[in-house]
Amino acid sequence: MAEAGYLTTAERPLDPALFPDLAADDLEPGALVSTPTAVGYESGTTVTSDYTARDSRFTGKINWVQLDLGKDDYDHFIDPGERLRIALSQQ
Repeated sequence: MAEAGYLTTAERPLDPALFPDLAADDLEPGALVSTPTAVGYESGTTVTSDYTARDSRFTGKINWVQLDLGKDDYDHFIDPGERLRIALSQQ
């Protein structure tokens, strides 16, 4: 996209004033694109105004995280035959 003069969000440097707690390396374009989600740290807008990103850092240790999203009937999976059919139809 650079030849078109357009930068995607991931290609733009972050403004340190908006992200004062990020390390300098994390402000570089694309630095956080494949970074795992931080647990116990608000790097953006907080979910409530009861605290700020600056004063809400978790300093304990997390041993286990379990996400229960309800029963899954797996109807969103594409079986291998259907995946092949889709791939061949797009050629």
